[in-house]
Amino acid sequence: MISASEISIIRDVLVSLTVVIGGGWTLYTFGIQRARERYISLDLELVDSRPNGQHGNIIIKAKAVNVSRTGVGKKLAWIEVFPLVCSTADVDVIQSPQLQRDAHGRRFIVFGKSSYLEPGEEFLDMLLLQIPGDIPYISVHFFFSGTKQGQTWHTQHVMYVGKP
Repeated sequence: MISASEISIIRDVLVSLTVVIGGGWTLYTFGIQRARERYISLDLELVDSRPNGQHGNIIIKAKAVNVSRTGVGKKLAWIEVFPLVCSTADVDVIQSPQLQRDAHGRRFIVFGKSSYLEPGEEFLDMLLLQIPGDIPYISVHFFFSGTKQGQTWHTQHVMYVGKP
């Protein structure tokens, strides 16, 4: 038969093993694995807007930054731009206008000559667009697709580009 002191020793050994295994699993899952996760931060900025009568010239700056600790290969990066038609009703209350995407959207490839983002590295690209002078807003969607499956990042902005 096992004595009470032997049972206490076995229990202490099992508790110690459980703590060591659980701590190792936690370190691996939330430390080492998370450090290997890839993440790209995307940003769009309207740098310049020059309404010019019939047409307006605008410049959009696209930036992708690798904020992870491992490199990311670029498969494709693009920007989609859609003019927005803003229709508002005459009412006495504050309301959000109904923005509708125009069917005349365009896709532009960015970062064409770049293929790999090291940790902390960033890609910058400028896009010069000419838009009709009667379009006050545009919807800009920015996509970055990595070389591995499931590596796609996306951001979108509505930008005011001039008077209607």
